[in-house]
Amino acid sequence: MRFIVIAVVASVAIFGLLYTTTPIPDAPREPVSLSYGGDGHGARHHPVPLSRVPRKVRMAFIAAENRGFYDDPGVSVTGLARAAWSTLVRDDVQGGSTITQQMVRNYYPGIGLEQTVGRKLKEIIIALKVTEAQSKDWILETYLNSIYFGRGAYGIEAASQAYYKRHVQDLTTAQAAFLAAVVQRPNHFDRPYGARRPAAEARWRYVVDGMREIGALTPAEAAALRYPSPPRPSRTR
Repeated sequence: MRFIVIAVVASVAIFGLLYTTTPIPDAPREPVSLSYGGDGHGARHHPVPLSRVPRKVRMAFIAAENRGFYDDPGVSVTGLARAAWSTLVRDDVQGGSTITQQMVRNYYPGIGLEQTVGRKLKEIIIALKVTEAQSKDWILETYLNSIYFGRGAYGIEAASQAYYKRHVQDLTTAQAAFLAAVVQRPNHFDRPYGARRPAAEARWRYVVDGMREIGALTPAEAAALRYPSPPRPSRTR
C-alpha cells in the first residue's frame, strides 16, 4: 500500500513537471491542396472549413472515435491515469485516443507514433493544452482535415471524393458513417470487399449505433440505414 501511494505521488509530480515544461509545438504551415491522378493513387488533401461539414458527418466521427468529445478535457481521464501510472511501473501505454489526441499526432510536427511512455505523455499533455487554447470546433475541423482515410486521401473532403466521388456536403448519413468507420483501419477498410467486408460492415454498424446513442439519429433513422459499400477504385494496388 505504501508503495502504491509513493508511486501515485511520484507519477503526479512527474506529470506536473512535464506539463509545465512541454510547449505546444509550432503549427505546420497551412496544408496545400494536393491532387495526383483520379484513380485512387497519389496523395490528396483538400482542406475544408467546418462550416462545410454537415452535422451528420461531424456526429458520425464523434460517434466512432470519441463520444464525449465536446465534454472531455482533450484526453480520456482513465487514459490519463493509466499513462501516469505507466510512467513508473510499465514499459508502454495502452488505451484508445480521443479525437484531440489523434489531431495532435497528425497535425503537430515531432509527436511521433511510437508506443512509448514518453511519447504518449507528450501527446496527452499537448492535447490538454490545445483544449485550453483552442475551441472544440477548431480541434474537430483540424482533425477532419488531417486524418488519413486510405486510398491516398488525407482529410474528409479528399476521402469523400476518393470513396464516393462527391463533396463532403453531399454525403449521405450512411456514407458519413462509413468514412468515420474507415479511420480505425484505413489500410484495410479502403478495400472493404470480399473477406474484408464483414469487419468493415460491423464497424459501420458500430458507428451508426453510436450515432443513435448520442442522439444524432433516432432509432428509426438508424434502423433504416443500409450499408453503403463504396465503388471499387478504378485501379487496384
